[in-house]
Amino acid sequence: MNDNHSNFELKYKTRWIAPLLRDALKTHPIIVLTGARQVGKSTLVAAEVKLSTKPKFTDIENLRLFLEEYPETSACLLIYAGDEVKIMHEKIVAVPWFLLGGR
Repeated sequence: MNDNHSNFELKYKTRWIAPLLRDALKTHPIIVLTGARQVGKSTLVAAEVKLSTKPKFTDIENLRLFLEEYPETSACLLIYAGDEVKIMHEKIVAVPWFLLGGR
């Protein structure tokens, strides 16, 4: 690990499907990612959703729009590479990847 990158960032290899996932996230509030066990689905989501260790309020804009459209939704998660749970909005919580079983 160095001062500019986490150990995770240094080991992560960009997946060919990553640009497709990013494009889909711009227009679809929910994305289902399926596949066999141990192929990297969770790692892909962790890296492509929010690799930063410092989530910002601009990172939750799409989640806020989703909550406005679907007010019955009880909560949303922003998965990020930090080390503490952060309340970003009354219904949006930023959760460290490692708490969800990430490495």
